[in-house]
Amino acid sequence: MQTITIDIDGICFDPTARLERCKDEKGKIDWEKAFSDKEIIKDLPFRGAAKATHTIWKRFRFCYLTGRSQSCHEATLIALRRCGFRLAPIEMRKRDDFRSDHEIKTERIKSFQENGFDFAAAIDDDYNGKLKPMYESLGIPCFTSFEEFFESEVWRGNGKN
Repeated sequence: MQTITIDIDGICFDPTARLERCKDEKGKIDWEKAFSDKEIIKDLPFRGAAKATHTIWKRFRFCYLTGRSQSCHEATLIALRRCGFRLAPIEMRKRDDFRSDHEIKTERIKSFQENGFDFAAAIDDDYNGKLKPMYESLGIPCFTSFEEFFESEVWRGNGKN
């Protein structure tokens, strides 16, 4: 069965308010605070996102591939459950890994591919403009929203890309 990766921030949950709350007096984000359980649990889901994960699960297996730190794994899991998301494996950055999302996700995708995973698509907000080209360079179509994914040939073609 083909696999889809789904980002959490920007796809499932809106992190905007959390990131604003976690800025210091100079306007720089305090990432330790931003990834704290107290802050993560306050994120609100995007309308229809939880339902989308259940719909996708009917045709594909998926995992959440996020730049969030493992330090907030439990809060992330609680938020996913509370908001009705389909549960799936969550791939997160190691606690002390401060590399960019682009580097971390590239490494994880290549590792999955080396282990035989066949990716149908990635759903990732690509906030920095590097993720979509990375996925596509690895032969994985990338969609920046659930809506875009459901309008794609990947979805309409019953998972054949």
